[in-house]
Amino acid sequence: MAVIGVVCCSLAAGVNDKVRALGVDDLGVLYVAGGFTEAGGVVANRVASWDGSEWQAMGAGMDEGVEALIQVRSGDLLAGGWFFTAGGKPSTYIAQWTQMALPTPTATATLTATWSPTPTQTQTPSHTPTETDTPTATGTPTLLSEPTATATATATMVHYTTWLPLIES
Repeated sequence: MAVIGVVCCSLAAGVNDKVRALGVDDLGVLYVAGGFTEAGGVVANRVASWDGSEWQAMGAGMDEGVEALIQVRSGDLLAGGWFFTAGGKPSTYIAQWTQMALPTPTATATLTATWSPTPTQTQTPSHTPTETDTPTATGTPTLLSEPTATATATATMVHYTTWLPLIES
């Protein structure tokens, strides 16, 4: 039998116990679930993802085995199994892996003042300098305007993922 156009690759060290469910998202990320606690040497309690080059834990995972995975229209994953916690939160038998966006506030401040004469980095000597010459400057700087301060605040959306219980225990 001839097989044409099939490429197989290793998924690093794989997982350390049974895989019971597989899923692939729209970006080609592979999700696996089962009874394992490690994926490719990474602690991954019963759920993990493979991005094509390395394994990632999916939060704190589950306390017991996962039997099923399904991706819903929003892109979130639903997991079902024999677990009582998902992501460290009470979640009996079913949980949702979701992406959320939270604003992270940042602020910047700027202080501006105008001086006269404007300081310069170079001076033109009026005579040939010697090793003992000490540069001198003439004039006293004068503040032409009061310092002004401006501040801006922004919020950046930071995305993170977590397990959420679908049914409260």
